[in-house]
Amino acid sequence: MMQRRWLWLLTMAFAIVASACGGSSADDEPIVILAASSLTDVLPTIADEFTVSTRIPVDVSFAGSSTLREQILEGAPADIFISANPAIMAELAQVGLIDREIVSIATNTIVIAAPADNPGAITGLDSLADPDAVVGLCAPDVPCGLLGQAVLDAAGVEASVDTFEPSVRALLAKVELGEVDAGLVYDTDVRASTEVVAIGEPFSDAGETTYVAASLVGSGESGERFIEFLGGDIASTILDDAGFGTP
Repeated sequence: MMQRRWLWLLTMAFAIVASACGGSSADDEPIVILAASSLTDVLPTIADEFTVSTRIPVDVSFAGSSTLREQILEGAPADIFISANPAIMAELAQVGLIDREIVSIATNTIVIAAPADNPGAITGLDSLADPDAVVGLCAPDVPCGLLGQAVLDAAGVEASVDTFEPSVRALLAKVELGEVDAGLVYDTDVRASTEVVAIGEPFSDAGETTYVAASLVGSGESGERFIEFLGGDIASTILDDAGFGTP
């Protein structure tokens, strides 16, 4: 009888520990987030902090915002979309794919990036018009491409473009590898890289964008909790430390 009692007590103890450590079955279902590639360096950290606070796992996929829009339109399963272009989010809202309020979470600004040793002797936007300079921009339908062109248009510069890249991270990689002499990327991308330098100051007038986040149709309460977390002190501090602005 005593042995049975000890066996029962041990079984109950293990059950309590397993419940405390494992959480409920709902906690085991990850939130799926589709996010702009320029958030690659910060969003995983924010997601980890969210998981520590809530025990809800998070899966994040990154790509250009326009690419993610097409994936969502084609039915890609996701709970949250974070776009570097508010207009793209508005398009999804128009066709009924956004479930709740669209929230502004951060801002970012375009800057000229060059390899650390600046082999093309880039001095400013005018250098991008030099046919001898190897210049890269983001594709025209990508937020960093739209902003980059807006910056050039505002300065009256017609860049001699050698390559258009599908995302800002792809363009940054070209600059880091020295495959281009200069590219128009986000200020935060330059800050996060040890292989590139900023030429001049960010173009805060024509070159600024706002990141927006929203739950997609079919997402649950966990997704809305993550949206709320994005607006909290922990996420705001991580974004600020990475060089993002406050919307």
